[in-house]
Amino acid sequence: MSCLLFFTNVDFLVHFDNGMGHFAAAAGCPTITLFSNSNPMQFKPIQDNAMIVSCNYDCVKNCNKYLRKTCGKKCLNNISVEMVMEKVDMMIKKLMNRNV
Repeated sequence: MSCLLFFTNVDFLVHFDNGMGHFAAAAGCPTITLFSNSNPMQFKPIQDNAMIVSCNYDCVKNCNKYLRKTCGKKCLNNISVEMVMEKVDMMIKKLMNRNV
């Protein structure tokens, strides 16, 4: 199954900051992107139904891009399950309201 076909058949995508979110957005699929040590405002998928979950900005600002394996993991660990689930709940409510 192609990515386009997949993304047109799911309600939304929760994903790590990578290219798949941009493919999903291009297919019109709502996204929730988890950002570790990159700037979400610079790299989030461009669409109305894009939500982000990110650690505090100080982690991103102070993270050395050459230490992504260690620093990025620290920033990612600052994202809690509760933070992600809050966005999932918001997305579900948004999509349900759109379909009413």
